[in-house]
Amino acid sequence: MKKRLITKVFFFADLFCFSLFAFGIFMTAVAIQNGWLDVLVFLVPVSVISFPLFLYEFFLKFPSGRFSVTKEGITMYIGFKRYDHPWNRVTEFDILPISAGDGDLYFIYFAGRPLPSARTKKEALLKYCARGERLNDVAYFQYNKKSFASLMACVPPEIGEVLQVKIDEIIPRMTWIERLYHT
Repeated sequence: MKKRLITKVFFFADLFCFSLFAFGIFMTAVAIQNGWLDVLVFLVPVSVISFPLFLYEFFLKFPSGRFSVTKEGITMYIGFKRYDHPWNRVTEFDILPISAGDGDLYFIYFAGRPLPSARTKKEALLKYCARGERLNDVAYFQYNKKSFASLMACVPPEIGEVLQVKIDEIIPRMTWIERLYHT
């Protein structure tokens, strides 16, 4: 039961936030050494705000989220909480593309209750990802080959067949940037 990242995209946002903190600390030291006191008015607040924000986001929110798949179900770990989703409770599942600028991010989701109408499923899943809502009811992760292979080894056959057909339709249509997102 290996824990895998829900998505790689948010990890880079956290990395940026930490880099901003490190840059702020470095520039603060340079400014103090060179006597640039007027620059400190900007740098100190950047450093002071970005570090706690980084810690909060990285350890307690969605970017640190992981999931694992077993024969019993899928489990999401977000922050210090665990959300179990047994296969017998899954009433709806699908692979949804969510726009990410140059291409789409494909998320596989499993829901205990149906998501809103087909027209708004993408928006609903994006909202759940961004706000961390309905975690007791919806499990989701970004498609990649390793995660999908471990999912297919554990998912019930009736769900696995449908997902395999859908992913076989999606992969040939992926652009090179989308393939890069999903490695």
